[in-house]
Amino acid sequence: MKKIFVCSPYAGDIERNTMYAQEACRFVVDTGNNPFAPHLFYPQFIDEQTGRQEGMKRGVQVLNDCDEVWVFTELGRSKGMTEEIAIAEKLNKPIRCMQLGMDTFAKIDAILDERVDALGLPEIDLNTYDGSFSSFACWSP
Repeated sequence: MKKIFVCSPYAGDIERNTMYAQEACRFVVDTGNNPFAPHLFYPQFIDEQTGRQEGMKRGVQVLNDCDEVWVFTELGRSKGMTEEIAIAEKLNKPIRCMQLGMDTFAKIDAILDERVDALGLPEIDLNTYDGSFSSFACWSP
């Protein structure tokens, strides 16, 4: 069993990117390997805004102990990913570009849509919406 460093985006749409990273880790496990995704682990107790460098530093220490780096590319490459890839290259780690496939995106989007639907927000007709908040009724709990 190899230790695999999972490299995928975190910043931006954090909820979607987190779900994508979880699917990437599931994929690694399904291949019989052991994943480590620092962006799933460290944000549990290190604030992304104030402790990003601390999290990156700790992630690099673990990257050093991993057998390979798998870069999951379907959501693009973030600044953090670029830094991790450069470090992996300096450490002569094997780097593999991976893709999970469209089924994964459909699954993630369905979960996110279900969460939005559960909020009971009013439907907005984007064909007639003028961009102002006064053109539709705001929802409040």
